[in-house]
Amino acid sequence: MGASIISGIAATALGLTITGRIEPALANRSVSGVSNMRATIDRTLSSGGLALIRVDYDLSTADTNHTVVCFGRDGSGYLCADPAGGKQITLSSSGLFVQRTPTKTYAAVGVAPVFRT
Repeated sequence: MGASIISGIAATALGLTITGRIEPALANRSVSGVSNMRATIDRTLSSGGLALIRVDYDLSTADTNHTVVCFGRDGSGYLCADPAGGKQITLSSSGLFVQRTPTKTYAAVGVAPVFRT
């Protein structure tokens, strides 16, 4: 979902329901925040849903600027569809981040469950 797409409207058009709001707060990067986000992702995936994960390129600012869709797990982390270029990425299960390029790290800062209606 690109910057010009409103997640709730797009989800409704696709027959999905987003349960909760993605809270883009850097405080979520604390140890307990990462643990809570992992628990939300795990519950959502085990219930047959998807998880919208807000990721941030630059944790030194209060801005978050990208969302990926988590659809599964593998041995090394969470499998996510990245709408920027249609790539698949894997967020580490320990820290919920991935180094995308030498200058860009996707770090999870918020999660919202998504279920089919």
